[in-house]
Amino acid sequence: MLTGNCKGDRRPRSSRRSFSTLVTSRLRRCLMPRVHMREMEGSCSECGVLLSPTERLYSERGDLICQACTTKKEITASNERSAKNAEALAYGNALVGIGSIFFDPFFLISSGAIGNCIYTFRRIRSEQKRGELVRHAKRQKIAAVTGAVIALLTISSSLRGCVKGW
Repeated sequence: MLTGNCKGDRRPRSSRRSFSTLVTSRLRRCLMPRVHMREMEGSCSECGVLLSPTERLYSERGDLICQACTTKKEITASNERSAKNAEALAYGNALVGIGSIFFDPFFLISSGAIGNCIYTFRRIRSEQKRGELVRHAKRQKIAAVTGAVIALLTISSSLRGCVKGW
């Protein structure tokens, strides 16, 4: 009869089991790797901090990552999206200024182009104060100013036409 030589063998012996079943179940329990808490811990693929199983998160690629690195990546991605949208807005300001020549009810489009120019300058200044690198800042400023100047010319020509009619 088999004796309990394996450390994890705590089951009571059963006389109803066959010998082969008893041997395979005991061998399986003895040969199973023991998993310790250290083996369950993993480290963040970005910063290398040890993570317990409850703190584990996975990136889009399936890498183990901590909450701080996940938050940092999300913030960086949202800042990049915001910068792309603001860049498109600055370049579109020239088109808004040109559009105000042809259609400008109550000077709303011209006012929008001027406000957009002010927004572009304030956004670029605030990003530079935070130490962020603004791509094509001079081009964005030139496009925004061009739109605002065209809008101002549209407003002045419209007002000049109204004054002459009096």
